[in-house]
Amino acid sequence: MPTPTEQEIRAFVGNNSGYYLSRWSAFLSGEGNESGFNVAAFLISGLWLPYRKMYKITLIFYGIIVAESILEYILFVGILNYEEPPVVLSNILGIALAMICGVYGNRWYYSHTCNKIDRLRRLNLSEESLKQALRRCGGTSWFAAVGYLMMSLIVLMVTLGTIIVLLGLD
Repeated sequence: MPTPTEQEIRAFVGNNSGYYLSRWSAFLSGEGNESGFNVAAFLISGLWLPYRKMYKITLIFYGIIVAESILEYILFVGILNYEEPPVVLSNILGIALAMICGVYGNRWYYSHTCNKIDRLRRLNLSEESLKQALRRCGGTSWFAAVGYLMMSLIVLMVTLGTIIVLLGLD
């Protein structure tokens, strides 16, 4: 896959393209694979991933959180008869996921950006049409960020509610 140009990256990334270009300089020059720590990805992982339109990783991220919460509830409340699951396990998972996102966020976003740019290039669009397509497919989405958060909370509440009823804990 050919390396994207600076103009393609700026069109695709939109907001903060300068930040990402500086973080990806080693990738773009072929001189390494270091991209630094992404503070936003660390602090607000569950919002940052969909905000940057990385939906596959977002689904994995929220899937892990929902699965852990369900298993924790079944184990501690359903089997071990605790009043509620200990908070420490969720906190440990949250910190671990935040660290992973902070460390790998820039790398994931670079890979996502390159893949999307490559797919759009293969369409053989005119230069102006390619630039418009890059802006449309890239950029950011607060709607996606809030939507994925709300969706995961709804899935978690419905699933835990179902488990409570099935285990007769209501």
